[in-house]
Amino acid sequence: MAIWFPVERQALSLDFGNTTYLRNGVNTDGLAEAGGVADWTDAVGVEPVPAATAPTLIELRDAIRTLFRATVDGVAPPDAARKVVNEAAQAAPGWLDLDRDGATARTRRGADPATNLRAQLATDATALVTGPNRALLRACPAEGCQGFFLQNHLRRSFCSPSCATRTRVARHYHRQNANNSP
Repeated sequence: MAIWFPVERQALSLDFGNTTYLRNGVNTDGLAEAGGVADWTDAVGVEPVPAATAPTLIELRDAIRTLFRATVDGVAPPDAARKVVNEAAQAAPGWLDLDRDGATARTRRGADPATNLRAQLATDATALVTGPNRALLRACPAEGCQGFFLQNHLRRSFCSPSCATRTRVARHYHRQNANNSP
């Protein structure tokens, strides 16, 4: 059975950072589950990497989440997290490879798939926290949620529709109970 991941497709590093999430009221680390790495790479459409890379991917994920949290809080990121992300980005330098049509290009990397993925994720996270979308980065306010998202619409307040629904239902429940109490 495949592991479910909250994939919003706002940025690859956001989807990666959100591999630790609230599922049925339980904090879940999808990458640590058996088959988690393969299921996540399939869910986001990147080249598969060996399951043995899970510990290094989890280390990078945690560092990226720390960068996101620091950005949301408006503080400088810890040196340890910055070091992990920078080292991952430097491990597989990329170059633009012009496609046959002459109008598009793709970033290519010369290392193994796992190193390439780590570099791609680190580069994407760095671009997110230093680029124009930095001001849009938010932490989900839903109780118990650990997710991050880009608030690309004024009415968007949660990382996913399920967090928004869960919050509305809880608010309704508390209002109803407050009205019915003696």
